[in-house]
Amino acid sequence: MGNFRMWLANFMRGRYGTDELNKFLLIVAFVLIILDLFLHVRLLDVATVLLLILIYARMFSRSINARYAENQKFLNFAAKFRGGRTPADKTHKILRCPGCGSQLRVPKGAGNIMISCPNCNSKFQKRV
Repeated sequence: MGNFRMWLANFMRGRYGTDELNKFLLIVAFVLIILDLFLHVRLLDVATVLLLILIYARMFSRSINARYAENQKFLNFAAKFRGGRTPADKTHKILRCPGCGSQLRVPKGAGNIMISCPNCNSKFQKRV
């Protein structure tokens, strides 16, 4: 068993692996499989196989930058359905400038900070 793990680790070295987009595509593939159990539509079979091929192609791809860009686009698109929150929102907070109303992104947990708006140059203090 140890030899297989070593072989698999060497095989995956330099490859992209899995990400949030692959997980979503895998869930869609499982939903298509379950639908096909009841509907018996040939098109669902073909769609599922093509989707699984896409998942494996992304996972074993050596083009890491391209797969990362695809995943970032997916995360930004999915953020619209999650209330506009992106993964970066876990570490930052969005505030409104009292002078001009523009949105400012500040780090969470920084305590009392003096914020300077880059648009209108007004300064205000806020606890984050």
